[in-house]
Amino acid sequence: GGQPSASRMAKLGDGEAARRARIEQAKLVLKDIKASHAQPYPHLRKLQHNLPPEQREKVVEFIAEVCEGFGHSAQTAGLSVTYFDRYCSKMPYNSPSFLGFELAATACIFIAAKFLETRVPALDELCGLSSTARTRRTLKTAELRVLKELGWDLHAITPHVVLEQLLVIVDASSACQKRAEFLVDMSFYEHKILEYSPVAVAAAALLLSWNHVGDTLSESKHTEIIAKLCDVDLSVLFRCKHILAEHFNIVFTQSLAAANALKPTCESPVSIFDDLAMAGRPDGARFAFAPVA
Repeated sequence: GGQPSASRMAKLGDGEAARRARIEQAKLVLKDIKASHAQPYPHLRKLQHNLPPEQREKVVEFIAEVCEGFGHSAQTAGLSVTYFDRYCSKMPYNSPSFLGFELAATACIFIAAKFLETRVPALDELCGLSSTARTRRTLKTAELRVLKELGWDLHAITPHVVLEQLLVIVDASSACQKRAEFLVDMSFYEHKILEYSPVAVAAAALLLSWNHVGDTLSESKHTEIIAKLCDVDLSVLFRCKHILAEHFNIVFTQSLAAANALKPTCESPVSIFDDLAMAGRPDGARFAFAPVA
């Protein structure tokens, strides 16, 4: 019950100094992200030429399943979806020049894997995923066509990248971190989110995670700070948060809860890409791309 020793106090001081240094570094990284990747693709939802939300969701599911099958990270799946959304914003899906959903999605996975993964799937492996016979040449041609529409700009900001810094800045708990990452993964399935920048999506996911884990203290303490750091109006942040909450309630509270796929006492999966890719997949099926008519 005595006073802490001088050495222990010194260690505590060093630990606090290190924590503050990490926070300041994360703020600098976030500032650099915003400066280097000023959102150049606003309102993708409006630019997608009336791409049906159901069709886009099928594509996201396909990307999730393929990335899971190759052991790719949720970040790679998210980047693949981002590339696909940008491709569709440039190339109308009903245009004769459109690659087709499956081929375009596969090309986006190939590009994202090259950018983020240490192991890139072989062309033959990717060709084998197709519901129709495809050659290596077909996939390489598709890759080049997607790259052309992207303007060869592959340094796309994603909510995952932003969230990583925000979690450090607010010194988020483990429970908050897992839920926020889960919500960011989930956001890719919701087409309404395309109206918001990746920075806003990451911030909204963080706010909603505090709400989900019951950390009202952190929510009240950091909300305005996060909005200011991210240069996002609170009204925009709250609208984005509402969309995420609404999607979560629809998908999990109703659908998965009814199917006993998510019990109230269960911890949410780390990656919703894995979870939703498995939900509804036929037994024994590895990939199931089923475009909406």
